[in-house]
Amino acid sequence: MKSVIAEKKLATGEKARVVLIVPPEEDGLRGMYEVSAEWKHYYNRAMIEGHEQFIEDRVFIAEVDGVPAARLWYGWSKRTLRGNYGNIFTNYAHRQRGLLNFLLECFKADFDASPAQMLCCHASGWRIPVYEKFGFHVLHGNVENDAMGIIKPELGSCRQLMNRLYADCTVIKLRDGDCGDQFDCDKCLVYTDAMWKRTRPFVFAGDQNSDYQTSLNRVLEKKGVVAVAENAAGAIVGYATAIVNPSWTAAFLNWRNHPYVNRKDVVSLLKYTVEKYHAAFQIPVYAALPLNAGEAIAEAREAGFARKAELGSIGIFA
Repeated sequence: MKSVIAEKKLATGEKARVVLIVPPEEDGLRGMYEVSAEWKHYYNRAMIEGHEQFIEDRVFIAEVDGVPAARLWYGWSKRTLRGNYGNIFTNYAHRQRGLLNFLLECFKADFDASPAQMLCCHASGWRIPVYEKFGFHVLHGNVENDAMGIIKPELGSCRQLMNRLYADCTVIKLRDGDCGDQFDCDKCLVYTDAMWKRTRPFVFAGDQNSDYQTSLNRVLEKKGVVAVAENAAGAIVGYATAIVNPSWTAAFLNWRNHPYVNRKDVVSLLKYTVEKYHAAFQIPVYAALPLNAGEAIAEAREAGFARKAELGSIGIFA
């Protein structure tokens, strides 16, 4: 669905309008300047193939004299009502004309009227004070480079909600990951105080996928599996992936979890993921872990992996 939701005259005298796109919408990719490969995957799923059973998306396109000039997106999980904001871009020929503020005005009105409860993003530099004018707050006190969030007032602050969601990280359910889980996995989980301060790496050697969304794209390409662990609050407290790395002709196991998740639950998540992988693929699965990653190595060993080789500072476990 596409509709014009706002119009105004810019200081330059040009006519601008904002078009709201609510997927699925076959013509939705029009005007998507400078979209990365992984976001193209996302927009294709949203606009054409449809993932609306999991996610509600909103794409705002600012047009100047009928030509797409800028965009802003946000989306939320229909299960949790938590989401992500961003993927903002203004075409180079239309910068410094107030289009971002125009888009943000439209976004804020839409968010306030939506069922979405909380959105998170990462911001740096001049974007932080701009976003703050429209209700976002820095989450960890760094006014130059930090996670940010916006939340419905009745829920308190973003950090208060996150603290409630992750107060008890006991895992009550393991299941296949889906599109809607990306907002917990890539934003809400990693932006908690405990995860933000954590120094343990997520992307181990051999894995080329930097986050849940990227891993899910590979899963949808039939190149691996992803599993998630839920707590009683319905929050994702951890997830694991086994994704084929074509350079190695092998898959690599990777995982990320809140530090409050106990080891037996992490091990159960790893075993569940490996079982799912072996049910779908014949290619071996390994864990390539830094030799100083004691916690991760212990978890892998309890899940049935043993060290088979060393490549410099990396241990290969199978």
